[in-house]
Amino acid sequence: MSQKIQASFTADPKAINTNLMAMARIRSGFYKTKIVQIRIVNDAIELMAQGITRRIKAKTEGEADVCIPIALLKSYLSSSSFGLVSFTFRQGELECGSSIYTSSAIEVMPVSLKQEYVLPINLNHISVLKYGFNNNESEISKMQLSATVQAAKRKMKSNILEALENLKQYDVKYEDLETIIINKFKNKH
Repeated sequence: MSQKIQASFTADPKAINTNLMAMARIRSGFYKTKIVQIRIVNDAIELMAQGITRRIKAKTEGEADVCIPIALLKSYLSSSSFGLVSFTFRQGELECGSSIYTSSAIEVMPVSLKQEYVLPINLNHISVLKYGFNNNESEISKMQLSATVQAAKRKMKSNILEALENLKQYDVKYEDLETIIINKFKNKH
């Protein structure tokens, strides 16, 4: 049976909004990513999205990595007219004040201690391939990158086919080039 994870934080909604806006200024298309990861740790939360991490002081209880739709977070923040806002997260559930919102889009996981490949702000098909080869389908889907990873793999295939055309006299096979590329990207951070 899987462990039920619960974590909560209380913070200034203005600080969270200010940091979300700063992330949007740093990375164009930030709000199009639709998901933000909140790492709840001792006395702080970290807002994380594609190469950007913003740390905010908060009163916390428990530790967890939470993936939540940005629009949902902003909606709850905008409804907080003053003072502090408190959130409690459980798998598929967000509790804020007397409201409880249930959605499969809310994921709560243990804080990851592994060294992850973090997507850079200046995303290109090479960085997407690295991410795609080093994360499982669940992780890719959670970050809403399935279509982006598939497009990068199509570009890789196209580039391999173009290279094969130039190398056909050397009896190079598609699988040979594909294996070289995949091995280059797997677990290379």
